[in-house]
Amino acid sequence: MAKRMKSKIQPAPMRMTFSGVVDPDEDKRYFIDLSQCASLINRRFYRQGLNWAVAGFKIVARNTTGTNPIFARVGVHSLPHTWILSNAWEKAFRMFMKQQKEAMASAESVRPKFLDFKIYMNNYHYEDRNGPWLPVDSLGNTPNPAPWEHSNIVIPEYGAQGQAYEFKMTATGATDFTSGSVSLIEGYAASRALPHNVEPNTPTDLDTDQNWFTAMFSDGTTQDQEVLLNLQSEQIRPPYPMEGDSVHFDTQYPGGANNFQGLEIVDEAIISQGTIGLPINQNFKGGSFPCGLIELRINNFGTGAGQANIDFDFYVDLVPGSHRGYLAESMTEM
Repeated sequence: MAKRMKSKIQPAPMRMTFSGVVDPDEDKRYFIDLSQCASLINRRFYRQGLNWAVAGFKIVARNTTGTNPIFARVGVHSLPHTWILSNAWEKAFRMFMKQQKEAMASAESVRPKFLDFKIYMNNYHYEDRNGPWLPVDSLGNTPNPAPWEHSNIVIPEYGAQGQAYEFKMTATGATDFTSGSVSLIEGYAASRALPHNVEPNTPTDLDTDQNWFTAMFSDGTTQDQEVLLNLQSEQIRPPYPMEGDSVHFDTQYPGGANNFQGLEIVDEAIISQGTIGLPINQNFKGGSFPCGLIELRINNFGTGAGQANIDFDFYVDLVPGSHRGYLAESMTEM
């Protein structure tokens, strides 16, 4: 009897370490793309369209320049874990690939070997001019950079006939044609039909004798008609805001331009020097991160003379698994 082979998990670093500095009275955002970082440190191609598992995070903060103690808020944020984000990503991905395939139909040889669908988290990420935040090694070196080009969609008749424009994509927030970005959630919301403002949309004869199915069982009282009247006036509107509900006049999808625009809070903490001294060690819980995108936001509350920069290291602990060494699933499975 043949011996059953055990599946082997490929070797891959399970911790990524990042370094940064936040000035006094600065509210700063750092963005991590796990697929980009994994591609660099493993010399393998990891697509961005993965939902990455993260075991946890840790920040180690130091005060190296001032005399006042550190006092700051630190937050770890992800893309929303909603059906809206999942469906918006899926639809945008399908439309992007359809546009690529149609363009390559008569020139298949031009297909890039590393063709991928890459997006930004939000407009803060899109407008980030610091470049990618890359991990460091024990000597403080970052890996030599390589191209990580975010995807473009092309609108062939934008603004004027025969005038094509390219746009990058953000997952959440508003579409901003002026700055050159479109929102997945806003685009998805704009492409879908709306439910009726009132459900069910009932006939006017429902609570009259014309509805003889109900009248057949009348016991001489008006109780059934009263119940039907209640059913037509109570609990008939959806328990969420929507376009055309007489209050809101634009799409109201969570994560879009007008409703719950921010990212999902995975964990947050106040870090303070207090009586503990330095360095400050603070752990954060992990979770799954759609597209492997993470926002670290640090608000340094310190102001005035003697206030220090926050010099810190940020540790991301990953989970071993079957996807080239890591626990990650395709975004199409989210």
